[in-house]
Amino acid sequence: MTSKKYCLALFLVISVFFIANMVLWQTVSSNSFYDEDGHGDLSRMGMINMTSSLTHPIEYPQKHIEYSEVADKLEQTHVDILTIGDSFSNGSGGNYYQDYICSEYGVSVMNVPCRPYNDALKTFYILKNTGLLEQIKPRVIILESLTANMKERFGMKEPEQYDYTVEGFNQAQMAGRIKADVQAQIAEEKLAPGIMVKANAEFIKSWLRRMTNDDDYRFNDAVGIWKLNIRAFSNPGWEDKLLFPLSNANVRFEEQVVYNINNNLNDVAGYCEKQGIKLILLPVSDKYDVYSPYFASPPSDWRENTVINDLKKLSHRYAIIDTTNSLRKVIESSDRSEYTDLFWADDMHYSWKANQIIVKEIMQNISN
Repeated sequence: MTSKKYCLALFLVISVFFIANMVLWQTVSSNSFYDEDGHGDLSRMGMINMTSSLTHPIEYPQKHIEYSEVADKLEQTHVDILTIGDSFSNGSGGNYYQDYICSEYGVSVMNVPCRPYNDALKTFYILKNTGLLEQIKPRVIILESLTANMKERFGMKEPEQYDYTVEGFNQAQMAGRIKADVQAQIAEEKLAPGIMVKANAEFIKSWLRRMTNDDDYRFNDAVGIWKLNIRAFSNPGWEDKLLFPLSNANVRFEEQVVYNINNNLNDVAGYCEKQGIKLILLPVSDKYDVYSPYFASPPSDWRENTVINDLKKLSHRYAIIDTTNSLRKVIESSDRSEYTDLFWADDMHYSWKANQIIVKEIMQNISN
């Protein structure tokens, strides 16, 4: 083959490759990868085309404060409530529960994303050891974590103390803010060749797996699905189907881990009491655990994560918000409009409906 023919053949192969990717992206993959409402983690992870929810995120008139917005004027920015947590506290799913607190109850809230560590306990100690907490002077601190991740975040025998400076912490906060802005820009433009090719490859991989294993509850290595005996979502065709992240399902903690979590949080609560601060633990139950009693055909060897109930049985100096129980009360109510779309069907995060239910529990606890 001459060099000219070789170059022509190579050009044709590359052209066919990119054209095929563009067609697949425009017709299928992009529909799974982007969601206008700011959710869709599970549809992206499983490369699943889903119908849209009939429920949409809502805007609240009063907004909370992000730490990065006031990092240079903390002494003039005292707040009633300080929230520290993972993606559930950082607006994933399209809504901040903190904005509902501000709008409905007229109190001020500051959110501190867990940067550079995705760990509320570590972030608390950085704020404490750098003196930043004394500047903020909150009356209430809410430490939040997905229950499936509480072992690695709160369950160590003794929490690590990090020697962080104020400047280093602020740089980490600003770097995370810039990263979030860039991700939003990519999502808005909806054109990134690397993302496109990777998404197409995942879609083909997931499609082949479902074609060859149609009785498998796993879409791929990341996402599973179970049929429910209730109608939990408003997405047409998906009302009784539960998508969930496999990594968060069937998680169980050893007894010693639960004791460690409780001891570490009691230490934090003891410090907070001396400062006149009320400590609240917000353990976010995964959608798999919330809906596990409603599986149409529950697997015999799978159990829900019981860490919330386990902690409630121990002597604790902090308040615990039982998110599992709060949401199940609504699910068991007779008003179907209230319990549909507590989570997004295509996402692991709460919708504003669940946020409002949980906020009412938080504020009742504070008032008590």
